[in-house]
Amino acid sequence: MSRMPGDQVILLGRQPFRCQWRGIALAPGVERHLVVDRRILDRLDAVDLARGFSNVYPLDGVDDASVADLIDRLVARGRPVASIATNDEYMLGMCARLQERHGLEGPSPADIAVFTDKMAMKHAALRAGLRTPVGMALNPHEAAADPQACARRVFKACGLPLVLKPRSSANSLDVEVVRTSEELVGRCRTLRRDDLMAEEFVPGGVLFCDSLLSSTTGERTTLMTAMYAQPPLRYRSGSCHGSQTLADGPLKARLEMFNDRVLAALPALTDRVTHLEVLEHGGELWFLEVAARAPGAEVA
Repeated sequence: MSRMPGDQVILLGRQPFRCQWRGIALAPGVERHLVVDRRILDRLDAVDLARGFSNVYPLDGVDDASVADLIDRLVARGRPVASIATNDEYMLGMCARLQERHGLEGPSPADIAVFTDKMAMKHAALRAGLRTPVGMALNPHEAAADPQACARRVFKACGLPLVLKPRSSANSLDVEVVRTSEELVGRCRTLRRDDLMAEEFVPGGVLFCDSLLSSTTGERTTLMTAMYAQPPLRYRSGSCHGSQTLADGPLKARLEMFNDRVLAALPALTDRVTHLEVLEHGGELWFLEVAARAPGAEVA
Protein backbone atom coordinates (compact mmCIF):
# COMPACT_ATOMS: atom_id res chain seq x y z
CA MET A 1 0.00 0.00 0.00
CA SER A 2 1.17 3.49 -0.86
CA ARG A 3 2.65 5.93 1.64
CA MET A 4 3.91 8.29 -1.07
CA PRO A 5 3.22 12.00 -0.56
CA GLY A 6 0.22 13.34 -2.36
CA ASP A 7 -3.08 15.14 -2.13
CA GLN A 8 -5.99 14.39 0.17
CA VAL A 9 -9.53 13.74 -1.11
CA ILE A 10 -12.46 14.15 1.28
CA LEU A 11 -15.80 12.51 0.38
CA LEU A 12 -19.14 13.89 1.56
CA GLY A 13 -22.44 12.50 0.34
CA ARG A 14 -25.31 12.81 2.82
CA GLN A 15 -23.94 14.15 6.10
CA PRO A 16 -22.42 17.66 6.39
CA PHE A 17 -19.30 17.77 8.56
CA ARG A 18 -18.81 19.97 11.61
CA CYS A 19 -15.12 20.74 11.25
CA GLN A 20 -12.93 23.80 10.76
CA TRP A 21 -10.92 22.51 7.81
CA ARG A 22 -9.07 25.80 7.38
CA GLY A 23 -7.33 25.14 10.71
CA ILE A 24 -6.00 21.69 9.72
CA ALA A 25 -2.56 22.13 8.18
CA LEU A 26 -1.20 20.09 5.28
CA ALA A 27 2.38 19.43 4.26
CA PRO A 28 3.88 21.95 1.81
CA GLY A 29 2.74 21.33 -1.75
CA VAL A 30 -0.16 19.07 -0.70
CA GLU A 31 -3.70 20.03 -1.67
CA ARG A 32 -7.02 19.00 -0.14
CA HIS A 33 -9.97 18.37 -2.46
CA LEU A 34 -13.61 18.06 -1.40
CA VAL A 35 -15.98 15.87 -3.38
CA VAL A 36 -19.49 16.72 -2.21
CA ASP A 37 -23.06 15.94 -3.18
CA ARG A 38 -24.53 19.13 -4.61
CA ARG A 39 -27.68 18.70 -2.51
CA ILE A 40 -25.87 19.41 0.76
CA LEU A 41 -23.43 22.04 -0.48
CA ASP A 42 -25.49 24.95 0.87
CA ARG A 43 -25.36 23.41 4.37
CA LEU A 44 -21.58 23.82 4.56
CA ASP A 45 -19.61 26.87 5.71
CA ALA A 46 -18.63 28.69 2.50
CA VAL A 47 -15.72 30.53 4.15
CA ASP A 48 -14.35 27.27 5.57
CA LEU A 49 -14.63 25.59 2.18
CA ALA A 50 -12.76 28.42 0.49
CA ARG A 51 -9.93 28.42 3.03
CA GLY A 52 -9.77 24.71 3.82
CA PHE A 53 -9.87 23.19 0.33
CA SER A 54 -7.87 23.82 -2.81
CA ASN A 55 -10.80 22.61 -4.90
CA VAL A 56 -14.47 21.79 -4.25
CA TYR A 57 -16.14 19.40 -6.71
CA PRO A 58 -19.96 19.38 -6.39
CA LEU A 59 -21.49 16.29 -8.01
CA ASP A 60 -25.05 15.25 -8.73
CA GLY A 61 -24.66 12.17 -6.53
CA VAL A 62 -21.34 10.93 -5.17
CA ASP A 63 -20.64 7.38 -6.38
CA ASP A 64 -17.63 5.13 -6.97
CA ALA A 65 -17.40 5.81 -10.71
CA SER A 66 -17.60 9.60 -10.49
CA VAL A 67 -15.01 9.84 -7.70
CA ALA A 68 -12.67 7.33 -9.37
CA ASP A 69 -12.86 9.40 -12.57
CA LEU A 70 -12.07 12.57 -10.63
CA ILE A 71 -9.05 10.97 -8.93
CA ASP A 72 -7.81 9.70 -12.30
CA ARG A 73 -8.04 13.25 -13.65
CA LEU A 74 -6.14 14.65 -10.65
CA VAL A 75 -3.36 12.10 -11.19
CA ALA A 76 -3.25 12.90 -14.92
CA ARG A 77 -2.74 16.56 -14.01
CA GLY A 78 0.25 15.64 -11.86
CA ARG A 79 -1.64 15.62 -8.55
CA PRO A 80 -1.07 12.12 -7.06
CA VAL A 81 -3.57 11.24 -4.34
CA ALA A 82 -2.17 9.83 -1.09
CA SER A 83 -5.35 9.51 0.98
CA ILE A 84 -9.12 9.32 0.60
CA ALA A 85 -11.12 10.01 3.75
CA THR A 86 -14.64 10.63 4.99
CA ASN A 87 -16.62 11.09 8.18
CA ASP A 88 -19.88 10.29 6.39
CA GLU A 89 -21.32 6.92 7.45
CA TYR A 90 -22.78 6.42 3.98
CA MET A 91 -19.41 7.04 2.27
CA LEU A 92 -17.28 4.63 4.36
CA GLY A 93 -17.72 1.65 2.04
CA MET A 94 -17.04 3.74 -1.05
CA CYS A 95 -13.96 5.23 0.59
CA ALA A 96 -12.58 1.74 1.29
CA ARG A 97 -13.27 0.55 -2.26
CA LEU A 98 -11.56 3.60 -3.77
CA GLN A 99 -8.54 3.22 -1.49
CA GLU A 100 -8.22 -0.39 -2.62
CA ARG A 101 -8.64 0.56 -6.30
CA HIS A 102 -5.87 3.15 -6.10
CA GLY A 103 -3.52 1.09 -3.91
CA LEU A 104 -3.78 3.38 -0.88
CA GLU A 105 -3.57 2.49 2.79
CA GLY A 106 -6.82 1.94 4.64
CA PRO A 107 -9.24 -0.77 5.75
CA SER A 108 -10.42 -3.23 3.14
CA PRO A 109 -14.06 -3.09 1.98
CA ALA A 110 -14.68 -6.38 3.81
CA ASP A 111 -13.28 -4.99 7.07
CA ILE A 112 -15.18 -1.73 6.89
CA ALA A 113 -18.41 -3.65 6.14
CA VAL A 114 -18.33 -5.08 9.68
CA PHE A 115 -18.47 -1.50 11.00
CA THR A 116 -21.39 -0.51 8.77
CA ASP A 117 -23.61 -3.62 8.89
CA LYS A 118 -25.37 -3.80 12.26
CA MET A 119 -26.05 -7.53 11.96
CA ALA A 120 -22.39 -8.27 11.11
CA MET A 121 -21.11 -6.29 14.10
CA LYS A 122 -23.71 -7.92 16.36
CA HIS A 123 -22.48 -11.39 15.32
CA ALA A 124 -18.89 -10.32 16.03
CA ALA A 125 -19.90 -9.09 19.49
CA LEU A 126 -21.69 -12.35 20.25
CA ARG A 127 -18.67 -14.41 19.21
CA ALA A 128 -16.62 -12.36 21.69
CA GLY A 129 -19.06 -13.18 24.49
CA LEU A 130 -20.52 -9.67 24.73
CA ARG A 131 -24.14 -9.10 25.73
CA THR A 132 -26.25 -7.58 22.95
CA PRO A 133 -29.98 -7.38 22.17
CA VAL A 134 -31.25 -10.27 20.05
CA GLY A 135 -31.48 -9.32 16.39
CA MET A 136 -32.52 -10.88 13.09
CA ALA A 137 -32.46 -9.83 9.45
CA LEU A 138 -35.84 -9.46 7.73
CA ASN A 139 -36.69 -10.99 4.36
CA PRO A 140 -39.29 -8.99 2.37
CA HIS A 141 -40.13 -11.99 0.17
CA GLU A 142 -40.96 -14.18 3.19
CA ALA A 143 -42.93 -11.33 4.73
CA ALA A 144 -44.95 -10.79 1.55
CA ALA A 145 -45.69 -14.51 1.21
CA ASP A 146 -47.04 -14.85 4.76
CA PRO A 147 -47.06 -11.72 6.97
CA GLN A 148 -48.54 -13.60 9.92
CA ALA A 149 -45.84 -16.27 9.85
CA CYS A 150 -43.15 -13.60 9.48
CA ALA A 151 -44.53 -11.74 12.49
CA ARG A 152 -44.54 -14.94 14.56
CA ARG A 153 -40.89 -15.65 13.72
CA VAL A 154 -39.86 -12.10 14.61
CA PHE A 155 -41.84 -12.17 17.86
CA LYS A 156 -40.32 -15.52 18.84
CA ALA A 157 -36.81 -14.13 18.35
CA CYS A 158 -37.16 -10.58 19.62
CA GLY A 159 -40.38 -10.35 21.65
CA LEU A 160 -42.35 -7.13 22.00
CA PRO A 161 -41.74 -4.25 21.99
CA LEU A 162 -39.00 -4.47 19.37
CA VAL A 163 -36.97 -2.12 17.20
CA LEU A 164 -37.10 -2.09 13.40
CA LYS A 165 -34.13 -0.42 11.75
CA PRO A 166 -31.92 -0.49 8.66
CA ARG A 167 -28.83 -2.67 8.90
CA SER A 168 -26.71 0.23 7.61
CA SER A 169 -27.69 3.74 8.66
CA ALA A 170 -26.90 6.58 11.07
CA ASN A 171 -28.65 9.26 13.15
CA SER A 172 -31.57 6.89 13.97
CA LEU A 173 -32.80 7.29 10.38
CA ASP A 174 -35.84 5.06 9.62
CA VAL A 175 -35.70 3.50 13.10
CA GLU A 176 -38.99 2.75 14.86
CA VAL A 177 -40.30 0.88 17.89
CA VAL A 178 -43.07 -1.67 17.28
CA ARG A 179 -45.10 -2.28 20.43
CA THR A 180 -48.05 -4.55 19.54
CA SER A 181 -48.62 -7.73 17.57
CA GLU A 182 -51.03 -5.87 15.29
CA GLU A 183 -48.34 -3.32 14.47
CA LEU A 184 -45.83 -6.09 13.82
CA VAL A 185 -48.14 -7.92 11.39
CA GLY A 186 -48.81 -4.61 9.64
CA ARG A 187 -45.08 -3.90 9.26
CA CYS A 188 -44.48 -7.40 7.88
CA ARG A 189 -47.35 -6.98 5.43
CA THR A 190 -45.91 -3.73 4.03
CA LEU A 191 -42.22 -4.73 4.22
CA ARG A 192 -40.52 -3.98 0.91
CA ARG A 193 -36.92 -3.15 1.83
CA ASP A 194 -34.30 -5.90 1.96
CA ASP A 195 -31.97 -4.05 4.36
CA LEU A 196 -34.07 -4.04 7.54
CA MET A 197 -33.56 -5.92 10.78
CA ALA A 198 -35.57 -6.48 13.94
CA GLU A 199 -33.98 -6.14 17.35
CA GLU A 200 -35.07 -6.85 20.90
CA PHE A 201 -36.02 -3.62 22.69
CA VAL A 202 -33.96 -3.29 25.86
CA PRO A 203 -34.67 -0.18 27.98
CA GLY A 204 -31.88 1.77 29.64
CA GLY A 205 -29.48 4.65 29.32
CA VAL A 206 -27.25 4.80 26.25
CA LEU A 207 -23.52 5.47 26.70
CA PHE A 208 -20.85 6.05 24.10
CA CYS A 209 -17.09 5.78 23.92
CA ASP A 210 -14.98 7.45 21.22
CA SER A 211 -11.46 6.21 20.49
CA LEU A 212 -8.49 7.15 18.33
CA LEU A 213 -6.56 4.28 16.77
CA SER A 214 -3.06 5.41 15.80
CA SER A 215 -0.53 3.65 13.58
CA THR A 216 2.16 6.05 14.78
CA THR A 217 1.99 4.98 18.43
CA GLY A 218 0.27 1.63 17.93
CA GLU A 219 -2.05 2.57 20.77
CA ARG A 220 -5.76 3.13 21.26
CA THR A 221 -6.60 6.43 22.97
CA THR A 222 -9.97 7.12 24.59
CA LEU A 223 -11.18 10.53 23.42
CA MET A 224 -14.49 10.72 25.26
CA THR A 225 -16.85 8.63 27.39
CA ALA A 226 -20.35 9.99 27.91
CA MET A 227 -24.06 9.30 28.32
CA TYR A 228 -26.66 10.62 25.89
CA ALA A 229 -29.02 13.20 27.38
CA GLN A 230 -31.88 11.44 25.58
CA PRO A 231 -32.12 8.01 23.94
CA PRO A 232 -30.93 8.34 20.31
CA LEU A 233 -34.32 7.00 19.16
CA ARG A 234 -35.83 10.37 20.10
CA TYR A 235 -33.42 12.33 17.90
CA ARG A 236 -35.48 12.06 14.71
CA SER A 237 -38.61 13.38 16.50
CA GLY A 238 -36.87 16.65 17.34
CA SER A 239 -35.97 15.91 20.94
CA CYS A 240 -33.02 17.69 22.54
CA HIS A 241 -29.89 15.69 21.77
CA GLY A 242 -26.57 15.98 23.51
CA SER A 243 -24.35 14.18 25.99
CA GLN A 244 -22.88 14.41 29.47
CA THR A 245 -19.26 13.40 29.95
CA LEU A 246 -18.73 10.57 32.44
CA ALA A 247 -16.73 11.43 35.54
CA ASP A 248 -13.81 9.22 36.52
CA GLY A 249 -15.18 6.23 38.36
CA PRO A 250 -16.39 2.62 38.02
CA LEU A 251 -18.85 3.24 35.15
CA LYS A 252 -16.29 5.06 33.02
CA ALA A 253 -13.70 2.34 33.67
CA ARG A 254 -16.21 -0.41 32.76
CA LEU A 255 -17.15 1.38 29.55
CA GLU A 256 -13.52 1.78 28.49
CA MET A 257 -12.84 -1.92 29.18
CA PHE A 258 -15.98 -2.86 27.22
CA ASN A 259 -14.79 -0.67 24.34
CA ASP A 260 -11.46 -2.54 24.33
CA ARG A 261 -13.29 -5.88 24.11
CA VAL A 262 -15.50 -4.69 21.25
CA LEU A 263 -12.63 -3.34 19.16
CA ALA A 264 -10.61 -6.50 19.80
CA ALA A 265 -13.50 -8.54 18.37
CA LEU A 266 -13.68 -6.49 15.14
CA PRO A 267 -11.25 -6.08 12.23
CA ALA A 268 -8.21 -4.08 13.33
CA LEU A 269 -8.20 -0.47 12.15
CA THR A 270 -5.50 2.19 12.33
CA ASP A 271 -5.44 5.96 11.96
CA ARG A 272 -9.17 6.17 12.56
CA VAL A 273 -11.71 7.29 15.12
CA THR A 274 -14.37 4.84 16.36
CA HIS A 275 -17.71 5.59 18.01
CA LEU A 276 -19.20 2.84 20.22
CA GLU A 277 -22.75 2.93 21.60
CA VAL A 278 -23.59 0.79 24.62
CA LEU A 279 -26.77 0.23 26.60
CA GLU A 280 -26.72 0.11 30.40
CA HIS A 281 -29.46 -2.25 31.59
CA GLY A 282 -29.83 -4.33 34.74
CA GLY A 283 -26.38 -3.35 35.94
CA GLU A 284 -24.78 -4.71 32.73
CA LEU A 285 -23.38 -3.14 29.58
CA TRP A 286 -24.96 -4.29 26.31
CA PHE A 287 -23.38 -3.78 22.89
CA LEU A 288 -25.57 -1.75 20.51
CA GLU A 289 -23.37 -0.70 17.60
CA VAL A 290 -20.00 0.75 16.65
CA ALA A 291 -18.94 3.03 13.80
CA ALA A 292 -15.55 3.57 12.15
CA ARG A 293 -15.99 7.35 12.27
CA ALA A 294 -16.48 10.20 14.74
CA PRO A 295 -19.96 10.68 16.22
CA GLY A 296 -22.61 12.68 14.42
CA ALA A 297 -25.46 14.94 15.58
CA GLU A 298 -22.90 17.11 17.44
CA VAL A 299 -23.00 14.96 20.59
CA ALA A 300 -19.25 15.22 21.30
